[in-house]
Amino acid sequence: MADVDWYLEHFDAPAFCFTPDADYPLICGEKGVHHGLFSSKPGLAGGALVEISGGTVPNAIPGRAEAVVAVGAEALSAAEGIALETLGNGLTRIVATGKGGHASLPAGTKNAIDMLVGYLAANIDLTDDQTVFLSLVRQVVSTTDGSAVGIAGSDDTFGPLTCIGGTIATFGDGHVEQTIDARYPTSITGELITARMAGLAGEHDADYRLLSDAAPFYIEPTSPEIQTLLATYREYTGNMADPLVIGGGSYARHFPRACAFGPNEPDSANPDWVGTEHGPDEGIAEERLKNALKIYIVSIARLMELDLP
Repeated sequence: MADVDWYLEHFDAPAFCFTPDADYPLICGEKGVHHGLFSSKPGLAGGALVEISGGTVPNAIPGRAEAVVAVGAEALSAAEGIALETLGNGLTRIVATGKGGHASLPAGTKNAIDMLVGYLAANIDLTDDQTVFLSLVRQVVSTTDGSAVGIAGSDDTFGPLTCIGGTIATFGDGHVEQTIDARYPTSITGELITARMAGLAGEHDADYRLLSDAAPFYIEPTSPEIQTLLATYREYTGNMADPLVIGGGSYARHFPRACAFGPNEPDSANPDWVGTEHGPDEGIAEERLKNALKIYIVSIARLMELDLP
């Protein structure tokens, strides 16, 4: 989204705009998005725990996490979702397989980092420092509503906060990093989340660093711009659905007045080859894309007729 920031530094913001990178019928609000990083002190990895890793991006619940331990596989217990791979030289790779998903929609997921850290705590002779830091990791990844880290909350507009731990990794000096992704309503602020995470890190002899934070974004659904888009959508689809708020983020939040407007219909079927959102083979049915083009052309024409400030 850096191109949007550049644009707004060099040009006046439009009176209103919409972004076609989300769902229909229309998204008039987006939760705040907070990304941060817990870091252990150097030399945490060592002894029985050689390294630990998991996840691919901070804003997704990891479906896989693994650790290399200096313990023979024959000495380790079997557990659901845990696979053991002998590497030789007394080393074993422990692989936890959960169920991944987007950070903003954690229902039905199972964080593989949580599974792995729980297994390590029960089966590996960890050092005191490892035990302390991994207990912090477990707090971050064990729930998805922020309750374990003291930031749970909700409001009438955006609903409940979500909070997940997306990635864990070991680095060359032996320190371990765990990311956090919180999608928050107006019941809390990004500054308060940072303060609480920093306090939690201090209790576990670790550091916390804010990576990014964006406040909740909302435009009233009764505004003439929103009503214009909504009326056009309903006219061309026959769907009388109401505006939505989401936990995801679009570039609409960068503008003073904007919203996300289609083109995806969440309940409509896609061709068999279409993959998941932000994944391989992401796509949309051609017929729906053509209808979206009609909706956008008519919507822009009607927006141009409004008397906007």
